[in-house]
Amino acid sequence: MWISTGPRCPLRPWNTPPIPRQFTVRERKFCLVLGWSGTVFLGGAALSLLLLLEGWERLGYLLLGLPLLALFVSLLLCYYNRRLEVDGELVTYTTLLRRTFRFRLSDVAEIKLGVNSCKLKDQGGRILARFEDNMENADLLLARWNEYKQERTDNYE
Repeated sequence: MWISTGPRCPLRPWNTPPIPRQFTVRERKFCLVLGWSGTVFLGGAALSLLLLLEGWERLGYLLLGLPLLALFVSLLLCYYNRRLEVDGELVTYTTLLRRTFRFRLSDVAEIKLGVNSCKLKDQGGRILARFEDNMENADLLLARWNEYKQERTDNYE
């Protein structure tokens, strides 16, 4: 039986680049394109319906089109507002309505993975931030947290 007394092997394979110190987790460009195209298309359609139709027909089409228009506008808001900015150990979370929360990676006790969603939770179980695993750089955030957690356990040994 062979026992190594040398330093530990790194968890990251040799061919992967190091995790950057600063990055932003945000919606993909697809949300931007879909949001703008849907907003322009449905906004134009709603405006033309207001001008061309009268009475109950106008109301019926508007009741159908306005929720869809709100959906596309919310996609735009998601792209422009909602993000997680990581700078070393400091994390800044901005919600859809531009509420900002700041916390450190050391405050994160666990990352709860769901179906296409992730929640960063503190020791008390309070949710610090939410993001989806299909967002840009979500994999970097998960890798950075795992690396940070590994560093903490190595320092305690």
